[in-house]
Amino acid sequence: MYQNKRRAKIIYLQNHQIAKTLTKAQQYIIISIVVLSGLFFWLSQLKPELELPSAIGDPLELVVVKDLSEFKSDFYQTLANLLNTDIGPSPQTEMMLNIIEIDNKKFTGILQRHHNILIISKSQNFSIQIKKDVFAKDQTVILLACRSIQDLDLHKVKIRQLNDSIKSVEIDRLISQIKKKNNKNLSNKISQNHQISILVPNGFFLAHDDTNLTWIRRETPKLSQGIFIANISKELQEQFFKEPSNVIDSLIKDHVSGPLLGSYMITERSATVKKDSILVSGLPMIKHQSLWRIKNDFMGGIYMCYVLSEAINREPIFIYTYLYSPGEEKKTSLIQLEAIVHTMSLFKNRS
Repeated sequence: MYQNKRRAKIIYLQNHQIAKTLTKAQQYIIISIVVLSGLFFWLSQLKPELELPSAIGDPLELVVVKDLSEFKSDFYQTLANLLNTDIGPSPQTEMMLNIIEIDNKKFTGILQRHHNILIISKSQNFSIQIKKDVFAKDQTVILLACRSIQDLDLHKVKIRQLNDSIKSVEIDRLISQIKKKNNKNLSNKISQNHQISILVPNGFFLAHDDTNLTWIRRETPKLSQGIFIANISKELQEQFFKEPSNVIDSLIKDHVSGPLLGSYMITERSATVKKDSILVSGLPMIKHQSLWRIKNDFMGGIYMCYVLSEAINREPIFIYTYLYSPGEEKKTSLIQLEAIVHTMSLFKNRS
């Protein structure tokens, strides 16, 4: 009997030891599962960002996602009127944004991939938030929350500023594209002549250059884009602030000629001039937009002119861009020229 009790005790101790061993193994397995589960969860949160599709849509296109159960059609008409402004002086009136309205129930699939999206929601408090890369890469989503149509009028200044915000985003996108397809030969030529750094997309060619002047162009069957850069004296810079059209005409008419003998480009003196103070790579500049025409011919279009607004320790720079695109929308071609100008920076004193 004693031996039976001893054998039973040994078996108990062995089983107890096995139980302890199994418990440790189970704990290890459980811990491993928890760690791996946490890792998989973390990776699953990263996965949507890694797999976001590229955004689509034309420049200056805005998809407005409407909630018709909360706001009526007059609300969205008022919003569109506040959001959109014209492109400035132009042969024909043209609005800055192409607004596409979508019911929120249909806002799925490819519609979510647009570059610029505005989503409206109802809230007691007015707010505007701007998010990046929500449904697609290189995307801007604006979240507008408000209570009623009266809120739109109370906050119309903030809503109108969204137009400038969208335009700035589009310029940044275009600059990113230009960096990938920069014409280094033209950029180097401009640097040599004017001591500035500027990126020029492929498709432009050199029309004229000397030590103080560079004219580059891009020609297609539907449009003509040109950029004219000149080193000017400080006296001419001061004169520009007083008589801009006289200065512009004196610089371009001898170089930018028309198709007919004796025809050349000048400013349209009767046209409205839109004047803005802007920053280009941190440099304060005066920007004018108005119309040009060809003397002794019937061609015309839009120009934008840029001059440094403050005195700096170097020779001033004059930049003149023009667009000729009869019968075509102007806004995309204009913002392409603006994007090129916004790549400019001064990198060396020159006096």
